[in-house]
Amino acid sequence: MAGFSIKTLAEDLLSLEINTIVKADMTGSKMPANRREALLKIYKTYHVKLEELQCREPIIWSSAGLMGFLELRERARLGTHYIDDELHNSDELDTLSIQILNEKLVMLRRIKGQCEQIVTMFIQLGEQHFTPKKAKSPKPSKPSTAHIIPDAYFDLEQYRETMAERVESAEVEEFSAYDEASYPWNNDLPRNKMHRVPDLELNAAQISLLRKISEIGTERIMLQTVIQADGDVTTRIAERLIYAPNETLFKLHNQAVDNSVNFWGQLVNTIGNMAKSLFGNGSLKP
Repeated sequence: MAGFSIKTLAEDLLSLEINTIVKADMTGSKMPANRREALLKIYKTYHVKLEELQCREPIIWSSAGLMGFLELRERARLGTHYIDDELHNSDELDTLSIQILNEKLVMLRRIKGQCEQIVTMFIQLGEQHFTPKKAKSPKPSKPSTAHIIPDAYFDLEQYRETMAERVESAEVEEFSAYDEASYPWNNDLPRNKMHRVPDLELNAAQISLLRKISEIGTERIMLQTVIQADGDVTTRIAERLIYAPNETLFKLHNQAVDNSVNFWGQLVNTIGNMAKSLFGNGSLKP
C-alpha cells in the first residue's frame, strides 16, 4: 500500500476514540471501496444536512470535488454565524430552544471542519500532481539547513479564481459546474463519469480520514471516550444525557470502551512483534 510504514501505523495507534451514536434508522452500508464514490456519499450527506439546517443555498457546485467541498464549508461557516446571532439574542428563548441551537451549531462546525480536512486532502493531491518528479541526487556530505522551496505547487486561490471566472462567463442554460480535466487529483465529475477514470490514489492516512468521516457522517454523538497512549482519558457526554440520563446508552458505551481497549492492546503487541521481526532482519526501514 502506498505510504505504508510501521512508523505511520504506530503513530495512528497512539490514541483510541470510541463514539456512541443514536440514529433513527440504519442501512448497514459500509464506506464504498471506490474512493470517488466514498467522497460522493460524504458530499450528499452534508448537502442534505445543510438543507435541513436551511443554510445550503445557493448551490453552484454539485460534485464531490474540491470546489464542492469548499462550497459546503462556506455554507456551514455562514450557518454558524446565523446561529451565533440567534444565541446572542436568546433572552426570550427557553432552555430547550437554546440547547437545540447549540446542537445545530456543533453540527455545522463539524461539517465545516471535516470539509476543511477533505479540502486539504485535495490540495495535497494537487501538489503531488503538479510538482515535477526529480531523479534522486546523491546525499550531501553535510546536512543542509537551507529552506527548500518546491519547484511547483498547487495554488488554491488561483484555482478558485479560475473556477469562479468559468462560472461567471458561462451561459447558464449550457453550463455544468464541473472540472473534468482535473480528474487525476480531483473528483469534480458527474457521477456517471466517476467509474470511467482511474480511482484516486490516496495514502493510508487519507483513506483512514475518509473512513472516519463516512462512518460518523452527520449522526449525533451521544458519548465519546478518547484514550491516549500516555494514559490520559477524556469522556464527553451530550448535554441531553445530563438532563435525561439513559442507563442503556451508558452501559453500551462502557462495553464498547472495554472491548476496544482489549483489542487495542492486542493490536499494539502484534505490531510491536512485527516491527521487531522486520527490523531485526533488516528487511524494512521505519
